[in-house]
Amino acid sequence: MTAPIRYLMMSLLFLVQVTSSAQMTTGRVVINEYMPWTSNGCGATAEFIELMNFGPGPVDISCYVLTDGDYSITIPPGTILLPNQFYVIAGQSFIPYPCANIDSGINVNLNWNACSNCTSAPIPTTGDGLFTDGGNANEQVVLLHRNGTIVDAVIRDFPQEPSSNINTSSVGGCNSFTFDLDDYAINYETIGESAGRGNSFARRVDGDCEWIKTPQQSGGATNNKPGNISEVSFTLTLVNPLSCYNDGAIAINVIGGDETQIFPMSYILVYDQNSNNNFDLGDVYQEGIDYTPRIVEVDNLGVGTYRITVASQRGCYLQNFQFTILPCTGPLKTAFTGFNLLRTTAGQHSFGVSFGGAEEITSLVLESAMPGQPFIAVKAVTLPPGTNGHFQSTVTAAQSAHSLYRLRLHTRNGQVLYSHTVNTAEQRGAVNKLWPNPVTTAVRLQYHSVANAVVPYQVMAADGTVQATGRFQVHPGLNLLTVPVQHMANGAYYLRTGGVQPSLFRFVKH
Repeated sequence: MTAPIRYLMMSLLFLVQVTSSAQMTTGRVVINEYMPWTSNGCGATAEFIELMNFGPGPVDISCYVLTDGDYSITIPPGTILLPNQFYVIAGQSFIPYPCANIDSGINVNLNWNACSNCTSAPIPTTGDGLFTDGGNANEQVVLLHRNGTIVDAVIRDFPQEPSSNINTSSVGGCNSFTFDLDDYAINYETIGESAGRGNSFARRVDGDCEWIKTPQQSGGATNNKPGNISEVSFTLTLVNPLSCYNDGAIAINVIGGDETQIFPMSYILVYDQNSNNNFDLGDVYQEGIDYTPRIVEVDNLGVGTYRITVASQRGCYLQNFQFTILPCTGPLKTAFTGFNLLRTTAGQHSFGVSFGGAEEITSLVLESAMPGQPFIAVKAVTLPPGTNGHFQSTVTAAQSAHSLYRLRLHTRNGQVLYSHTVNTAEQRGAVNKLWPNPVTTAVRLQYHSVANAVVPYQVMAADGTVQATGRFQVHPGLNLLTVPVQHMANGAYYLRTGGVQPSLFRFVKH
C-alpha cells in the first residue's frame, strides 16, 4: 500500500465546482443486465438493456449512445440518472412479468421503437430483433459517451461479431457522429457464458465484474439477490477522522480477487459542499487512481461529508462508501505532516517523519507488513519526554521481506493515529519543504529522492490554469531545487510535483 497517485490534490480541488458532467466525471454508469434473445413467448421487442449509475453522484446521460455494432440508440436530452438508479431500454414501453423481471412487469424508460427517431435505423420487431439470434452469436453491447468515447462495453465471448459504420441519431438536438466499433480498441468485459434463447445476462451483484447467465431476470431492479456475493469485498478505515490541517485521510482495503485484474483502481470522490446531505451536480468532485495493491488511500481531506466510489481497471467491482471528516475540537489535535522513505543503504531503510499538535505523545511505533498481510510492530521510536508541538526526525529499520511500512502514534488523551503507508519496493521521492512563502522571485524546494530521476512540476493559478511547467533532475538523497516566479502576477498559486509520489504546495506571490 502506498500513497495514491492523484490527478488533483484536495486542497486544489476545493477551488473547483462542478457545473456540468462534461467538466468532471460525477458517477459510473454501467451496463448491468441485458436480455439478448427471447424465446419464452415474450417476443423480440422484449429484449432489453439495463443501465445503472453506481454513483457517487448523478450523471447526465443525455445523448449517450447504446449500440450492438449494427444499430445505435441515442438517449434523449434531459436524461439524468441518479445514484443507484436503473434505466431500462427496450423495444416496447411495458414488459410484462416475467419477461424482463421475475417479480413484476416493468415500465421501460426508453422504447427504441417509439422514441421518435432516436435510432440509427429501424430495429426489427420480429426475428432476431436488436441482437443476433442465439447459437454461437457473440454480440457486444457498448455504451458510448455523447462525445463518442467508451463508457462501458461487454461481450458474451470472442471473436466479436463484425460491426457496421453507424451514423447516430440527432434526436432532440444531440450531436450526431459516425463510428464503427471495429475501429475502436475496446477492453471488453467478457461474460464467457454459453449462448441460448430466453436467457438474460446479469452482473452477479450490481456493478460487479462477474456475470451469470440466468432466467431470473431483474430488469429495472437490483441484482443483489440472497446468496449472490462478489469475489471481491472492501473495507473502509478512517485513517485520520479529524482534520486539523486539511489532513483527514481514509484507506479502502480490497480483499479477494486477482489483483492484476483489479489494480490500478480508480475512484470518484464527491464533497458535500453545501452540507445538505445530498450529492448533486453542484458539489465538488475529484477523480483519482491508485496503482498499488491492495489499499486505496485518499488524504488531504478537509472537514465535511464525502461519498467515494471505487472501481477496478475495467470499471467494475464497484463499491460505494460515505464518510465524514470531523473538525478538531479544543486544543489542536496531533496529526502526521510527513512520512516518506529517504534512502535505502547497507541493508537499512531510513524514513523521514514529522507531526505536529498540542497533545503529548506517549508512543510512536514503526510497523511493517507484506502485501495483503496484517501489520506488525517493528520497533518503538524513542521520543523526548513530553513531546508535542512540531516533531521531525529520522527512523531506521533493517531491510526484510516486508515492503510496506507505516507509523502508529498514541497520545495521552487516547488518540491513535496511523501515517499513510510507504512501499519500499518502489522508488519514490517527496517534497517536504517549500520556502519562502510569500515569495517575490523564486520558490525553493527541499526534495528527498531514493534514486536518480526526472521529476516534472507545474505551477497553477487559483483557477487551475497552468502558468509554468518544467522538470527537475534529482539524485539520491536531499535535493535543493528552485522554481522562478518573478514573471508571474501577484496572487495565490499552487506548485505540484509529479513522479511516483506527487506533492502539492500553496504559495503566495507578491
